Amino acid sequence: FFRPAQIDRCGNFNNLAIGQDHSQPRMRLPGSGGIPDVTTYSDDVFLYVPYHSRAVFVSELDYRSGLGHNPDRTHGSGPKYLISNLGQFDFEGGELRLVTLHAGVTLEGVQSKTEFDVQVAPGLHETPAPTEDEVRLLREEIDPLGVRRLEFLRATARKVALQEILAREKES
Repeated sequence: FFRPAQIDRCGNFNNLAIGQDHSQPRMRLPGSGGIPDVTTYSDDVFLYVPYHSRAVFVSELDYRSGLGHNPDRTHGSGPKYLISNLGQFDFEGGELRLVTLHAGVTLEGVQSKTEFDVQVAPGLHETPAPTEDEVRLLREEIDPLGVRRLEFLRATARKVALQEILAREKES
């Protein structure tokens, strides 16, 4: 599972820097780590994007650290699936394709937050809500401290939540 800073229609992605000036990028990102190796060889690459926007879903990457669907591949297959805060996508035919829309989201809303034309799967439907048991598992067993919610918070709210998590962890 990877969280790309930028992704194109074929599933290539960038986690290096924003801005094409190598000497002075606008923003330096965490880097590629093992992404170039894993995405070149693995058949099991999945992506998630907490904030679906035109800054993330771009027509052209500033840098490519993750290999998407490419006919010149000799190993691996490219990403299988992507989940954003707006919907779920597969890569049928080697291009990002919208499979489900989350509750309250429209196709027009997804398209307006994507720099390229979004392919749409036949039978596009609303993403099924999680079951009570799935929510319980997430909240009580998988992430009882709520660490994952940090990805959805910004600045001050993130700092407050992190302090709360650390305090709860210390208590337990």
